[in-house]
Order: sequence, then C-alpha cells, then structure tokens
Amino acid sequence: MRIKNPEIKDSITNELQLLEDIISSPEKFDNATFLEILRTQSNFASFSSLERSILRVSLNTHKTYADEFSKLGFEHLNNLRSLAYHKLINLKKAPQKSTKESLNEKILKLSNEIKQLEKQNLKLVKAFTDIQYTLISISKNTNEPQTKNFIEKKLSTFEKILSYTLKEDEHE
Repeated sequence: MRIKNPEIKDSITNELQLLEDIISSPEKFDNATFLEILRTQSNFASFSSLERSILRVSLNTHKTYADEFSKLGFEHLNNLRSLAYHKLINLKKAPQKSTKESLNEKILKLSNEIKQLEKQNLKLVKAFTDIQYTLISISKNTNEPQTKNFIEKKLSTFEKILSYTLKEDEHE
C-alpha cells in the first residue's frame, strides 16, 4: 500500500518539529532511545511514532520526500538531525565542575558547534548568491517591465539584508 502524500508531508513536518524541539530542549529527550534514533540517517528514516504522526520509510524514500515536502530539503533535515544528536550527546557529557579539563572540553564542544554553524552559513551564502545571479539573469533576459521591476526590488532587498548582516559581522 502506497502512503498518501499528505500523510508523508505531515510526517516530514512533524520530524522537523521534533528535531527543533530536541535542539531547543534536549533535556526533555534525555534517553538512549532518541540517541539511537538520531545516530544515523537510516535510523531516523525508520523511526515511527503514532503519538507524533511520524511514519517509517526507507532512507531513499525519506530523502525523496524530504526534498519534495520541506522547503530546505533533506540536507537541512539531516543537519538538524545531526545537531539534535550532538545536543543529546553533549547533554550526557556536560561537565559538572569548572576544572581545567572540563573547561577545555566545553571549549572544544563550542568550537565544533561554531564550525558546524560556519558550514551552514557558507551553504546559505552560496544559495543566496546563486539565487541572486539567477534573478539578475532573468531580469536581463526578460522584456516584461513588471518582472524587471519586481526582480530589481527583490535584489535591492537582498542587498540590504546582506549589507546589514555584514555590518553586524564587522561589529563582532
């Protein structure tokens, strides 16, 4: 029996919500079951929950439907899975004392989180740049004044957002 698309779409949405919940409040999910579910892509794809309306699917099906039903696709879903997994791992390894060793562990953990965020930011900048160049190309190749005006306004908005972000980075 083939599962209907609305059910799978809801399941993907519920998976994203679950991951966001774990990331924001890992202590609520502090158990070995969730660590095992989040450990691999395959384990997460095969996870099902009636309570959360999450369906079990194969990894390939999971990737296909995540790309189809999630605005940011499977890669985003997988990044969230990995981040949620590491949040739970770090919860287990949380240093209890302010010893030099525990502080060094905390520094290492934060450095790794920064590296993950930097990778995600680079991907977002690349996507942003690709969209920007695509819009410029469309604008140059169209004879529709309304389309050109719309694209120019969007490009202007993109530039303002990017320049604001760059200004924030300079102040840090």
